[in-house]
Formats: sequence, C-alpha cells, structure tokens
Amino acid sequence: MKFKKLFLLLGLLVVATMALAACGGGTTATEAPATEAPTTAELSVGVVLPTRNEPRWIQDETRFQDAFTKAGYDVEILFSEGDSAKERQNVESLITKGVKVIIICPQDATAAAAAAEAAHAAGVKIISYDRLIRETDAVDYYVTFDSIAVGEAQGQYLVDKATGTGNPLYLYAGAASDNNAFLFFEGAWNVLQPKIADGTFYVVNSSEAVALQDKATLTRDEMGQIIGQVTTEWDFDTAKTLAESNLTAATADDKGDVFILAPNDGTARAIADAFAADGDVSSYVVTGQDAEEASVQYIIDGKQSMTVLKDVRTLVADAIAAAVAYLEGGTPPETNTYNNGAIDVPAAPSAVVTVDQSNVQAAVIDSGYWPASDFTGLDTMGMAPELGSAEYPIKVLFVPSVDVDFMIASGDLIAQALQDATGYTFEVSVPTSYAATIEEMCASPDDTIGFIPALGYVLANQLCGVQPGLAAERYGWNVYWTGFYVARDSDYQTLEDLAGATWAYPDAGSTSGYLYPSSIFADMGIQIGETIEAGGHPQAVLAVYNGQADVGTAFFSPPLLPEGTWAMGDDPDVPADLVDSCAPDADGRLYCGDVRVLDARSAVSGDAPDIIQEVRILTLSKEIPNDTMSFSPDFPEDLKQSILDAVTAFVSLDNPDCVDSLCNEQFYNWTAVGPIADENFDGVRILVAQQGITLENLGE
Repeated sequence: MKFKKLFLLLGLLVVATMALAACGGGTTATEAPATEAPTTAELSVGVVLPTRNEPRWIQDETRFQDAFTKAGYDVEILFSEGDSAKERQNVESLITKGVKVIIICPQDATAAAAAAEAAHAAGVKIISYDRLIRETDAVDYYVTFDSIAVGEAQGQYLVDKATGTGNPLYLYAGAASDNNAFLFFEGAWNVLQPKIADGTFYVVNSSEAVALQDKATLTRDEMGQIIGQVTTEWDFDTAKTLAESNLTAATADDKGDVFILAPNDGTARAIADAFAADGDVSSYVVTGQDAEEASVQYIIDGKQSMTVLKDVRTLVADAIAAAVAYLEGGTPPETNTYNNGAIDVPAAPSAVVTVDQSNVQAAVIDSGYWPASDFTGLDTMGMAPELGSAEYPIKVLFVPSVDVDFMIASGDLIAQALQDATGYTFEVSVPTSYAATIEEMCASPDDTIGFIPALGYVLANQLCGVQPGLAAERYGWNVYWTGFYVARDSDYQTLEDLAGATWAYPDAGSTSGYLYPSSIFADMGIQIGETIEAGGHPQAVLAVYNGQADVGTAFFSPPLLPEGTWAMGDDPDVPADLVDSCAPDADGRLYCGDVRVLDARSAVSGDAPDIIQEVRILTLSKEIPNDTMSFSPDFPEDLKQSILDAVTAFVSLDNPDCVDSLCNEQFYNWTAVGPIADENFDGVRILVAQQGITLENLGE
C-alpha cells in the first residue's frame, strides 16, 4: 500500500475533533482548541482488528477510517476474522509494506505475542489497542480505557439499583483469551464482592464465585476459575445459550427481580432477551459496555439497563497520537502501566461514562457519538406504557381446572376477541394452582383480570380487595353444585357410606371440588381416608373411573332435557334406562338418548366414552354461586366497563369463538354472564370462616 506524504495535521487536531469530555454520568462532549502539528513526518501505520462479526469492531474501523481521512492520511485496516494465524499474516503483510507502527487489537492476547515479536524484530513499533497483548516484551504502548473502571462502573450500577437483601445475581464474563475480560471482571468484583458478602446479592450461576465470595481480592487464576464457568466468549449466541441454560437450571426463587453482570453490549442484548423470555423473571437490571447503536436503542426501549460509553473517537485519537509520537522519534504520554506477564506496558487510559436512560440523550446523542435519527422513542423514553397497550398488556388469568394447553389456546381466542372489541391488548396465562392465581392477582393489583371460582374470589377479596365483575351462567343457571362421583357398581348409597373412602378433589382452591365437600364431610362427622389432589375437575372424575379413588368431587351442571327443565331435587344422575345409550356424539357432546349431560363427566367423555356406564353421581351439595370474572383491586375504573361489555357480548352459544373456548364443555361451559355483587358470596364466606380457611392453609 502506498502511504501519502503530507503535512502532519494530527496531534491535538484529531483529539479536538473526536474526544468527549468523559467526566460524569450526564456530561456532554466538548471540543478542545485545534493545534497544528509538525509538518515533516510520514505516517506509516497499519491497523489490525480482531473480527468483523461484532458491531464494536466495525464501529472502530469506521472511526479509524474517518479519523485518518480527516487527518489527511491513507490507512490499511485489516481484520483477523477471529483467527490468530490470520492475525499473524496481517502483521507480516504490513511489515512487508514498510509500516513503521502497527496498531493491533489481539484476537487472542497470548497468541498475538508471536506476531508482535515478528514486528519488533523488523523494527516496527507495536501499539496494543483496547486489548493488551500478553507474555511478551514486544509491546511498546497500550491504548485503552480504564478497563478496571469499566467493571467498577458496571458493578456499581447493579449495587445502586438493588434494595434489601437476597437479590439473585447472575455473572457473565468475556473470553478467557482476552486480558480485558479479567480486568473488567476484577473491577466488577471490587464493587460486588462486599455486597455479596453482606447478603445484598447471592450468586446463582457460578459455584466458583460462591466458593470465593468472601475473598475481596482474587488472583488471576481464581478469576479464571469463575470466568471459565460464565464466559460468553464475547459471542451473542454463546451468551444467549449460556443464559438460557442458567435459567433452566435455576429455580423460580432464583428469578423474580434479578441483577445481571453482562460484560459488553452484544452479550447484554443476548442475555437480556433470554431473561425477558422467562416467565418467572419479573424484572432484570443488566449491564453492558461500548454504547453500540443496538444497545443504545435497547436502553431507550427499557430492554437494557445501562452501557459504559468508551468513546471510540477518543480511543482512536489516542492511538493515532501514539503512532505519531513514535514516528517523530518521541514517546506517548504515560500515566499508568499494565503488566502483561512479561513487562509493565506504559499507557494513559481514557475515562469512561456510565450511560442509562437518564443521560443517554446528553452522553450519546448530544455529544454526536450517534445521531438522533438512528433511534426511535427518544421523545417517549422512560414513560410508562399505557395499560392495555402491546407494551403493557392486561393480564388474564384462568384457574387450572381442565387441560392447561387447551385452556391457553382457548384463552388466546378470548383475548383476541376482547382486543377486537376494546382495542386493548390482553395476555393469557394459567397459573399452577388456584392459590397461585389469587397470589398473582394480588401481586399485580393494577392490571389483572381473573376467572376464579367463588372460594377463590372470597379469599382474593379478603387478601387484597379483588372486586367482582361478572358471574357465569350455564344454560340459564347462575348457580351450580358439587357432584359426588362414585363407581356405578360401588355399594355407596349415602354420604355416610364414604367414611374411610379415598377422596379425589381437583384443587384445594376449588369451591365445588373442595370447599363445599370438605365442609359437608366435617358437618356430618364423616372421616375420609386417603386424599388425592387430582389437578382439575376432569382428573378428579377420572380418578374414580380408573379406580384410584372411591369418590371424586367436581362440578355439577344440570342436564339439558328434550322436554322441560331439570329442577333442584330431581335425580342428578342419568335415568337407569338410558345409561347404556350414553356416548359422545360426533362433536364430542355427551348424550344419553336425548338427554345432554353437562356435568364434569362430559369433560372426559372423549378419553373415556363409557364414563357414564362406569361412574354415577351419588348426591349433590347445596347450590353454589357460579364462577366469576373478577378484577384486581386497583384495576382502572375507566377500562372496566368496556371489558365487561366485551365479555358479555362474547359469551354466547351463538358465538363460534366462545363455543371453542369459554362456552366449551372442555373449558368452563359458560353460556352467558350476568352482574354479580360482593354480598352474593356471603354464604361462601361463612363456610370459609367456619373452616378457618386462608390462602396459607388451603388444602391442609
């Protein structure tokens, strides 16, 4: 390559046009006065960067090219493509072309020593750029930011955001082949270790860090042991895979509100994506560095918490200034040294700036580091999204009374219909139990709707003030009953006969499946034998069908008769002369002759078509208020009515989407909804009080 001879316009001119005043969180960039440099030297410099596969190094290439061009010089910038052998070839190529200085960012800090020694042997000065070349004396200068300060800034950000004790901390690091990974981690450990020792944090994903958590200063080997467990290799995919693996291994207690030390921006985005996708993670604080454009957008969007701005313009200017100093026969300024395992390498590290939503405008945009036009959302940054928006959907919870996969699929149909009717966005989930549903409604007081039974409503109302919205109707009935299901060929004729029997119930939070029958057993002095929590109404009936239980309790809804209407006091079971005819029809509806069965047995007839022939109803409880659609305690009043209107319109047997979801016998079998008031549940409250039931002792 031919290098131009021209006036040396570099020196402070380059620094003036590029450097930021990096002196605080909200400080903006300033320009130094331009100074003309000497006019006699030839700039003969090559640059070797590690890879094109990381945005950071493409960013550096651009900055180098722009800086050299502004200074009036040609430059050859080569990439090692992640290969130390290619790196050596690049250095040898530049030596052949007669360069006097090589600026090199090593792919592998130790492997790069051979290339540096070859250059030194040819009389070429070596400037180690950003990453320190190790285990050789063939390094003349190190251009870097204060890497330990970078790690300290990351650690301090996590500390500043943490409250209380017992906060889950996930550690990640760069590549063990990169000396900077050790320096960043050392800085972070300096800040985090005292807060791990005092219980503010506990480390989730590194047994080595846990073993060393009481040690304030780590040796390089000790840091290496930790980094070996949490290395991302500076690779997006590796980081995401490792984070997903850590989350899979972690318990729900190790999630919730988490804190994440991520080593740079690329890995921070990958790790943030993995944590955001985990349903047990409520929130996360994640660090980064480099102020990559993609991560600046993540910060604006609230998906990455912070980055450490290492203004590449400053680093490039420092590298060029060091090269010019050597070409003129001088030496660059020295304010610090870094030991590379062979010598203390002189350096003058540049300052860094912590950037988050509070100062991203000033530090990144106003400073000219990136143009505002490259980003969206700057004008609304930090503003809480409106409830019902895509960014903040209304939560819709269903208790797990039937098959969960079917409930989620059906719930999505309901959510889409509600969105079409109201314009709001809804997010459906099925918690693991009745109790978990109540806890979630209370934990999310501003934004949650729950489809919960009467017992669930009473407990949720007592716990945090959940309010009723609508009550279900099933074929004209606004009440339902507990059915006591037994084997058809059993000798059980009365409830008293069930003394010592094995009892299967859906869930301890079920009104018809647990509260009412347990109250009845207690009032009648019936001592039940073994109990089985089956996991749902269909499962409780199947437990009897499969011979696992003597009696199962589940909901009872009256049958549809060809003429007339079933009335309270009528036999709840199928007439004996119709039992042999009972079978599901082509649409899965359970019929006995012309009688359509709607009780809990209908929900299992697909898997057990002879369910009526095998299982009968012994008796019923008193009537129970139907299930509710309830609102979390602080749900906005201005949203309620449109949602109530939409649900009322949706729940109809004339609506195919309802027939496939909420109106389906495999789901809740609602056919209409109506208004409900808190006082309608006073009877349930009396039973709850009599039995001393609370959320904490539910099922005991």
